[in-house]
Amino acid sequence: MGIVPTISAIVAGGTAVGQAYMANQQAGHMKRAAASAAKAAQDAAAEQQRAVNKANAKKPDLAGIMFGNQQGVAKTNLTGVAGAPVGASSVGTNTLLGQ
Repeated sequence: MGIVPTISAIVAGGTAVGQAYMANQQAGHMKRAAASAAKAAQDAAAEQQRAVNKANAKKPDLAGIMFGNQQGVAKTNLTGVAGAPVGASSVGTNTLLGQ
């Protein structure tokens, strides 16, 4: 075997290794770019959802609550229209609420 075919085989092998290395590098770059694009899309979707939530913020129906209180419904009163019962049996007793 001569020196020229041996050198040609070595160069061809080196070229194949170099091409494999470059392909591996390119695949890594593509994978990082895809991950970055996916993260950017996810961040954009989250920001859009926050904007929608801010635009459609729920507000209490103050007019309805005030009207109900004037009609005796008392939606904001925990004890109802009549209030808490105040009698000799309930005043001055120890309850878990007061501890």
